[in-house]
Amino acid sequence: MNKNNIPPTKSAEEELRQSCASLRAINMISDALHHSLDFDTVLRKAAQAMDDFFHAPSVSIFLINEKEQRLDQVFASNPDIEPARLIRTLPLQKGSLTALTVASGKIVICQDVSQDTIMRPDVRAAILKWGRNSILSLPLLYHERILGAMNLFFAEKRTFTESEKETFLSIGKSIGLALTNASHVSRIEKEIAERKKAEAKYRDIFNNTTEGIYQSTREGRFLTANPAMASILGYDSPEDIITGIKNIGTDLFVNPERRQEFLKIMEQKGFVRNFEYKAYRKDRSMIDATINADTIRDENRNFLYFEGTLKDITELKRYHDHLEELVRERTSELIAANKKMQDEITERRETEKALRFSEEKFFKVFHKAPLLISINEIASSKYIDVNEKWTEVSGFSRSEAIDKTPLELGLMTREDLSGLAVKFKQLGAVESMEMNFRNKKKQHVCCLYCGELITIGGRQVVLSLIQDITEKKKIKEEKRKLELRLQRSEKMDALGMLAGGVAHDLNNILGVLVGYSQLLLLEISATHPLRRHVDNILKSGERASAVIQDLLTLARRGVVLSEVVNLNKIINDNLTPPYLEALQCRHPGVTIKTDLANDLLNIKGSPVHLGKTLMNLIYNAAEAIVGQGEVTIRTENVYLDKPLLGYDNMNEGEYVVLNVSDTGMGISIKDIGNIFEPFYTKKVMGRSGTGLGLSVVWGTVKDHNGYIDVQSEENNGSSFMLYFPITREALPDIKSVIAVDTYRGRGETILVVDDVAEQRELAIHMLEKLDYNVHAVPGGEAAVAYIQKKKVDLLVLDMIMDPGIDGLETYQRILKINPAQKAIIVSGFSETERVKKAQKLGAGSYIKKPYMIENIGIAVRRELDRKQISS
Repeated sequence: MNKNNIPPTKSAEEELRQSCASLRAINMISDALHHSLDFDTVLRKAAQAMDDFFHAPSVSIFLINEKEQRLDQVFASNPDIEPARLIRTLPLQKGSLTALTVASGKIVICQDVSQDTIMRPDVRAAILKWGRNSILSLPLLYHERILGAMNLFFAEKRTFTESEKETFLSIGKSIGLALTNASHVSRIEKEIAERKKAEAKYRDIFNNTTEGIYQSTREGRFLTANPAMASILGYDSPEDIITGIKNIGTDLFVNPERRQEFLKIMEQKGFVRNFEYKAYRKDRSMIDATINADTIRDENRNFLYFEGTLKDITELKRYHDHLEELVRERTSELIAANKKMQDEITERRETEKALRFSEEKFFKVFHKAPLLISINEIASSKYIDVNEKWTEVSGFSRSEAIDKTPLELGLMTREDLSGLAVKFKQLGAVESMEMNFRNKKKQHVCCLYCGELITIGGRQVVLSLIQDITEKKKIKEEKRKLELRLQRSEKMDALGMLAGGVAHDLNNILGVLVGYSQLLLLEISATHPLRRHVDNILKSGERASAVIQDLLTLARRGVVLSEVVNLNKIINDNLTPPYLEALQCRHPGVTIKTDLANDLLNIKGSPVHLGKTLMNLIYNAAEAIVGQGEVTIRTENVYLDKPLLGYDNMNEGEYVVLNVSDTGMGISIKDIGNIFEPFYTKKVMGRSGTGLGLSVVWGTVKDHNGYIDVQSEENNGSSFMLYFPITREALPDIKSVIAVDTYRGRGETILVVDDVAEQRELAIHMLEKLDYNVHAVPGGEAAVAYIQKKKVDLLVLDMIMDPGIDGLETYQRILKINPAQKAIIVSGFSETERVKKAQKLGAGSYIKKPYMIENIGIAVRRELDRKQISS
């Protein structure tokens, strides 16, 4: 009968019948699955239900493996047939009906396997050979999450109604829920079993360990204790300790102050390790003990209790003292035996007897000794025995070490082992030899090795006593480096003091030359025949001033860090075409390259000194290149989040880094520690500078509170990295030229106080040129006497005067005579603390020598125009 001819009533009845059957099937499957908490049982029941209710005799189930990003076959109702063996895993993304189901979360149907284009050809052929012609793949869901897919294989080619598809989707959700529940139950059961196992293990350790384990309050009461704790302290049981000790500080500690030290450490660190003290036992006898303890807190960091272990080291300390005595005795015996071995056989036998006796005593304290002790066969080098300290440091257990050689364990190389064997063969013993070995973690351990050939039971063996000196070596090396840096710093300070003294005297002389040259240029016309000579004198003085500035920089007395500058601008201002052309002419094979950070931050410093430092580094780099090569100048912003150890010790912080590198000859290891010393140079004196270049670099960087790192290798070039602290201040506006009339005098009276006659006369001439009424005295005492008799509008006060009182003391005395006396300070050195103190007393500007008419004129005018603040 044609389906279209079925009466509507019968068609509705058929659909209702199918729906009821589907609901019964869903209910029965859900009930069967939800009563199964075992994962494999759920899979098996799900497959059986598909056969019982939907006549699908063959079922395979795949679950998502998220870690491997694939689908794993976890069940097949016919696991031995060829399709099940061919498809153990499937790609998660593509290439199968199952992957398509998982990706879409919907039912995928293959009504005719022979016409399918998705499956692999070998899988399709195996399914057809198996007698299956259609497949339905339904997703297994838990809420909205896809767990995998179930594939149903049918012999006949089938189609499915929408009602049947809905039924299958509901079944897929029931199976997904059952699988999820089974997984949760399995995981919970496993966690419970592991927790019980861990608790049992901890309980066994707590009750059976030989170390005392306890918990206590901060006030000094025991909360818990194990049997070993009771045994060590002579109590009958853990409960006896808890009730018997009311106050740990007085009932247990022989010295209550040690208890306070323990509490202080726990408060600061939260733990103690190997804390030694003398403890009372129950009978008031005393033992030596050590504690390892930790502070236990809850999730809110509130204190709960102390938890720790206690060990009785009384015998260990006795063994340690006894072992040292044994070593001293044995050393004495060996020396005596070696002296008499050739002549007196009887004494040798007595010595051997003493050695055997000593050996018996040795083994009694063998395992608890604080040194690493081992016994090896001389022939095979295999370990016969090792002590506890040996296992602790090496990382190998006793069982791992016995019958193994140091070479097999990786403790020593073949060369080291052979060298040690040769020493024993030649000398019979090795005393205080430093050597390295590697522990189980492949970490190097530095040790002091002593070893001797001895006989045990007629077998010749090597007894080795080893002291771990790794930490001592590290401390010694750090001390050596610190001493070298201290020596270097002291040397630079001493040379700086010398350079500063020389520069001060030269500055006074040079100031006269430069100052009078300026005055002469003001007096003679531009066409005067002598103007060229005066101009040359002035330029020579300025060049000499640059050398003095180098000396002052070296002395660290000439840099004022008051100006905000940008290193990129300093580099661009100094790398002018004339300079580059001159450098190219002198070093034709050298190429200058720059790599400057666009966002470079500013620093506080002296543009003159920074420019000089840059030029010195570039010149030094070019000098190091033979033939063709490059000098690269880089800048960058750097943040050090922890101290960095380079040529200097660099502290954490924000820095601007200037890097000048070259491809030249490099610096040898023996020279690199001396390169910043004045006049230390490998260049030809007279043709390659004064030898002050790198010393100036060092002084400038230190005056800028910066650091230097040098990386160099012979024949591979050098890199000088200068670290300067950044400032967040903005660059100042460009200064405009100041007209002379703005700082010209109005007939005011000025007293110049300077101990150098030439400097006094120069200052007089400059100030008189600016229309001031000027007087001068040669020292502080003379200035005080002058002020007692006459009044002046302003003092020009030299800070350093010898002999006699200096500028600060002079000003202090004058203020007692005239509390409103105005003054400005001058000096050949930088602004010192005494200068600042004078300014706090009321002095005005500070001017650095040599005198320049504009600088002194502006400073004098500003101070005279400043209103006096009444006290």
